[in-house]
Amino acid sequence: MENSNQKNKSYWDKNPMTYKPFDDEFSERILDNQEDFKYLNDFYLKENFYLNSFFSNLYNSNFLEGLNVLDIGCGWGSSTFHLSKFSNKVTSIDISPVAVEGAKKNITLNDIKNIQIIEMDAEKLEFPDSSFDYLFSWGVIHHSSKPKKVYEEIYRVLKPGSKGSIMVYNKSSLRYWLMGIYHLYFRGMIFKGYNWSNVTKKFTDGYYHKHYIPSKLRKEFLSIGFSGVDIVISHYLGKGKILPFIKTDSYLGKILSKKFGYFLTIEFTK
Repeated sequence: MENSNQKNKSYWDKNPMTYKPFDDEFSERILDNQEDFKYLNDFYLKENFYLNSFFSNLYNSNFLEGLNVLDIGCGWGSSTFHLSKFSNKVTSIDISPVAVEGAKKNITLNDIKNIQIIEMDAEKLEFPDSSFDYLFSWGVIHHSSKPKKVYEEIYRVLKPGSKGSIMVYNKSSLRYWLMGIYHLYFRGMIFKGYNWSNVTKKFTDGYYHKHYIPSKLRKEFLSIGFSGVDIVISHYLGKGKILPFIKTDSYLGKILSKKFGYFLTIEFTK
């Protein structure tokens, strides 16, 4: 019988990338050439205003210059691809061997040399203490069976004074509550054994999918020992909608996204 981590790994082996909500045609393709990976890597930056801003700032600064970066949950390597342009070295890990092979293909086709990609469980990082200068993880750790263990491991492997940026799901978002109400009450899931704890599997991916209240997430990071903890709220861009009738890129959509968006990005210092 599979334990919880094995089930989590099995899920991501079968679903190493989940872009179906954004592009049905592309999601059905097998990525095997540089053009496909260029589409994937470009698309990655179009998904969210925080990522646009984050990488734009890297283009205009030397913030990561000379630093060794750890990328947790690299998937098919798009985050790694972009981080490698600005840093000394990127070490990327993923729990799924399928994703790791895809990321390696991405990096090989783009002929990038300053990257190491490793199959590894973030709950048990196989690195010495104080190994890295910066931590990046986008939409990954909320899928762990023990997210706090991952945060503690991150604290251990970061050097004193190092910074990081992590995105997780926002429980205080419009999407969480409206989708929960829709599936529980309008689709009758509440009569099929579902509740607020497990109905999230109906509108997000992953074997696990934890959602956070911003204030509690901040307290958790402070309790581990991090300082300078700041949280940015954001949402999907492009064709995304903050509500069924309000596009994310509209004036009202942008305002609501910054208050009730689905993504919490927590920035911190060790």
